[in-house]
Amino acid sequence: MAQRVRALVEGVDEFIGIDHHKKRCQVMVKDRQGNVLRRGNIPTQREALERFLGERNGAVRMAVFEAGPRYRPLYRWLVDLADEVVMANPGRLKIISETAYKDDAIDAEKLADFGMLGMVPEAYVCGDEAWDRRQGLRLRAALVKMQTSVKNRVHALVDQHPDALPARPEATDLFGSLGMEWLRAIALPEADRKRLEQLLEVYEFLHGQVRRSDAAVRQIVKADERCGWLATVPGIGDFFAALLMAEVDDIRRFRRSKDFVSYTGLVPARDR
Repeated sequence: MAQRVRALVEGVDEFIGIDHHKKRCQVMVKDRQGNVLRRGNIPTQREALERFLGERNGAVRMAVFEAGPRYRPLYRWLVDLADEVVMANPGRLKIISETAYKDDAIDAEKLADFGMLGMVPEAYVCGDEAWDRRQGLRLRAALVKMQTSVKNRVHALVDQHPDALPARPEATDLFGSLGMEWLRAIALPEADRKRLEQLLEVYEFLHGQVRRSDAAVRQIVKADERCGWLATVPGIGDFFAALLMAEVDDIRRFRRSKDFVSYTGLVPARDR
């Protein structure tokens, strides 16, 4: 923006734009007239941010930054250092993502300017409880994915020895009690036997972790009757009921039912 931007948002004295990365972030602070009060590249640490912003001296502050995979610590710090914290939706903040000349300082200034103009497309920030649940449920999904990968490796290994003895039991889940008993007894060449034992150790560890996660999911569903209602829907069950509630958090953040359907992916997209 070539011209100096003046604030249209009332009741705010300082506008802070932050382009943040894992190790460092670019910070721009402007007053209501668009004058630059402070600018700098600082470590992405609470102490560094606190020192850079300095004392408020009665000034009302608004901080604006883009959502990203590491937004949570920055958000927590800014809640204590500013009066209003706005996390921008990067997908809708196209003027930054489509800028031909990429520069962190320019991006930080634009974030401050958009805050001044009240033009920030805001992204939703969930509460601490929903955040904690999301992390636990996402971990459970990751554990299941790893467990499935190990199971596929076991299948691939034993499929290389169709004539191995004892013969595989008919119509048996390879990872049920009979299947595991067979996997421990099957005669294989020494190298493959060792690989199979390693895989079974990893599988049993992951299986135990998934069971622990499932117990936590059941506690969530038991404590939240809304999860109980969702779990009765065919194809959802306890885990997806808990995951939906944690990811949605507050349904009032969706202005229209279409927004909710789009967010949750309830209606699959169709290629045209």
